Amino acid sequence: MCQTDNPIYCKDAKHYACGKCGALHVYDPARQAFTFLYDNKEAMRQRGKIRPYSEAFLRGTWYRLIGITWLTEKEQQTHWQEYLLIDNQQQIVTLSNYDGIWLMVKSISTHPELPTYEPNEFELDGEWYYLYSHYHTQVDAVQGEVPYDLLEREKVHTQEFLGRERMYIQEDKTIWYTSEYIDAQEVKDGFELPDLDVHSQENHPLRHNPLALPRYYNGFLGVVGILVSLIQLSFIMLGMQKIAFEGNFSTIDPQTGAGIAKMTSPPFIIHEGFWGTKAIELETHAEVENNWVELYYTLINEKTGEEISFAQPVEYYYGYEDGESWAEGDKNIASLLSSVPPSTYRLEIEPITSAGELGGTITPVTPVPVHFSVTVKEDVTIWLNYIIVMTLLVLAGIIHYFRFRARDMKRWELSNLNPYYIEPYQGGSE
Repeated sequence: MCQTDNPIYCKDAKHYACGKCGALHVYDPARQAFTFLYDNKEAMRQRGKIRPYSEAFLRGTWYRLIGITWLTEKEQQTHWQEYLLIDNQQQIVTLSNYDGIWLMVKSISTHPELPTYEPNEFELDGEWYYLYSHYHTQVDAVQGEVPYDLLEREKVHTQEFLGRERMYIQEDKTIWYTSEYIDAQEVKDGFELPDLDVHSQENHPLRHNPLALPRYYNGFLGVVGILVSLIQLSFIMLGMQKIAFEGNFSTIDPQTGAGIAKMTSPPFIIHEGFWGTKAIELETHAEVENNWVELYYTLINEKTGEEISFAQPVEYYYGYEDGESWAEGDKNIASLLSSVPPSTYRLEIEPITSAGELGGTITPVTPVPVHFSVTVKEDVTIWLNYIIVMTLLVLAGIIHYFRFRARDMKRWELSNLNPYYIEPYQGGSE
């Protein structure tokens, strides 16, 4: 022993390792005396990332570093360091460093109660915590003061429960701590350490990733989906379809027997909708029998002269072949116009049949009359927008699920209870 006069800052110090020779002592606070325990020469070969007895402001509190321990998890041989800090109120806070990742660990007096039926998880303040790892600790080396019994520390069974941004640590089922991620840059600035490596690992379980979407994101998408559905339902109930125009037409003039090149409907009114414009639907029913007709429509706004043009081909064929009846096509067709301003309108219709363009100078065959009816409906429900929105919400939920799962798999990579781990198949024979 070197007989160095060593300062003691923690009134509850249990062990002390001399900063000069490394010798480990048991400290008796009542007598303020040291009792030699063992050489602890390994401590002299270790170099902590923070100089002993350094001072720092971390998260608004002044701390002094009074001790460092080098530890190993016995089961998995994982190594880390713990830097023991003390504040002006003699409260101990631990900075734990594993592979460049820093955690701030604090003792707590009130702690969660583990349910007896499922001791591997618990809920606290609306958040679930799951058993992340359990282990026993081996003390490899010590420098400075330690406010707990090092010999008893190696007998302690530790359990860690992981939440989204916090971890609860239980020792021997009675002592509890909280552990939170602290950025390496904050440690570097607080202790004024110009050489401290500030790299970080995104996959650390307590590494807060601001780009990661929260767990309740899918629930939020579900609420949005319900609201969109309610809005769609309200439009259906409040905007019952109304018939703005109905009319019957024929491609042949009944008096002359000549084909009609163009037909015009009587004026009809499209009323103002909730958003100003309205969705209208134009339905056509054509009496075609093994024939076809193509109708070119022009919807003309009588106030502005604006036109909307579109075509509707109608064909229907049927027969009997090889003992079976067959049919193809449809006598009915509909077109949706999504944004029609309120006004007075008329329809112009130009038909083309299998006989050619009616009313022209060339008709290859005698025109075959095609009778058809036209119905214009307003306040039509548009399902396409609803389907697009719901599809996007489902896709967003799926994307979030896989993003969250990928991130969660990384969070559990260091756990000895990894729920995503699948043991490799070793092969074998029956």
